[in-house]
Amino acid sequence: MSILPSMSGSAERPTPIQTSEEFFQRLSREDATTVNSIVENIRHLAEQYNHKPCYGAYGFFGVYAIGGTVTKQGERQDIDLLIATNAHWSHGYES
Repeated sequence: MSILPSMSGSAERPTPIQTSEEFFQRLSREDATTVNSIVENIRHLAEQYNHKPCYGAYGFFGVYAIGGTVTKQGERQDIDLLIATNAHWSHGYES
């Protein structure tokens, strides 16, 4: 999981998260388990997709944490994840 750094820390915007470990440390145990499960599912899907590249190209898969979880201190009410890909399945995908 890649967390892009933001501007330097301040009262409104604390020191940016530089690593996925720092991101997971800000989450409750339950939230960290859920987010890790999503990341692992996307990784598995990417491995399946890239094992047999469609249309002669490999897929891009990214999971990004966005919003308050990245930029604010303290417990958040929710966690916003952005999942991006260029993958394409003409006939669906194997579950």
